[in-house]
Amino acid sequence: VAELSGVSQLSSKLGSERGFALLNEYFSSMIDVVLRHRGSLEKSSDDKVIAVFGSNHEEPHQERHAIEASLAMQQVLAQLLKDWSVTTISPVQLIIGIHTGEAAVITSAGRDQIDYAAVREITRVATAISEVGREATQLLTVSEVTAANLHHTFPLTPIEDDTLEQAAFSVSMPQASLH
Repeated sequence: VAELSGVSQLSSKLGSERGFALLNEYFSSMIDVVLRHRGSLEKSSDDKVIAVFGSNHEEPHQERHAIEASLAMQQVLAQLLKDWSVTTISPVQLIIGIHTGEAAVITSAGRDQIDYAAVREITRVATAISEVGREATQLLTVSEVTAANLHHTFPLTPIEDDTLEQAAFSVSMPQASLH
């Protein structure tokens, strides 16, 4: 779950027409990043992009792909903000939460269908994970289950929190390099 924080001030500063055009560019760019990193779009809304990784087949590295997509999304947002030449009072940020769970993918009549009830539960937990990250001023936060499946691929730092039923970890993110 990737939520664009600060989007309302961005829209009010730019006006509806330019704001709409820039948000279209933002969503198009984010969806492209998700697809390039082997994810699929679950849905997008006013300020969120929800993606699923590992749904098309057994994918042993789905968590790594989700993290890599998240890092790329952060870089793309930084570049878009630079290109748009927009300054805001508070930062426009992408707050991302990642959770790993199981959802059945049923193949029938040549079409893959995802068990959307299970995906909703995974999304609910990922949203809660992102809120814990937001409170801890972290841009990328993962659940304990996701962290365990990363096998120390990324530097993780535990986040102190007692609102979740499991631990949450921030992922150290390199600074976006803008060319």
